[in-house]
Amino acid sequence: MTQLIRKREEVAESLKTLQRKLEEAHIAEAQKLENLRVIEKAKPTLLPISPRPTVVLLLATICGVVLGMGVHR
Repeated sequence: MTQLIRKREEVAESLKTLQRKLEEAHIAEAQKLENLRVIEKAKPTLLPISPRPTVVLLLATICGVVLGMGVHR
């Protein structure tokens, strides 16, 4: 009798494992990106976006002046 109970528990555990794997397979199938298409090809920018030396120099100058005035007082 205990062997039958143990066998039933093993089969139930196997069933749970297989159901979990089936669910994972369904999720993986749903995540496939087969229906994508390129709308427009990417183009590189003519000018670099970062770093911007003039903006960095301007901000550094402003911060230097403000901090210099704060230290002087």
